[in-house]
Amino acid sequence: AYRCAVARPRLQRSEPLENLSTRLPESTAKRLRLRAVDDEISIQELVEQAVDRELHRRDKLLSRRTTKHH
Repeated sequence: AYRCAVARPRLQRSEPLENLSTRLPESTAKRLRLRAVDDEISIQELVEQAVDRELHRRDKLLSRRTTKHH
C-alpha cells in the first residue's frame, strides 16, 4: 500500500542542531520512512529519539560496569 508523507510542523528547539549525514542500507531507510509515517513524526524526530534512547541505554550499561568494579 502506498503511504503519503505529510508535512509536519517544525518543533521549537532549546539547543542548536548539528547537521549530520548518514548512509543507511536501502531496506533500513525504507523501514525508517514507513515507521515515521505510521507514527506521524518526522524522520529526523524518529532518528533523534532512537539515538537518544540508545545513548541512554549505553550510559546505563557503562554506569553499571563502573559501579561493579568499585
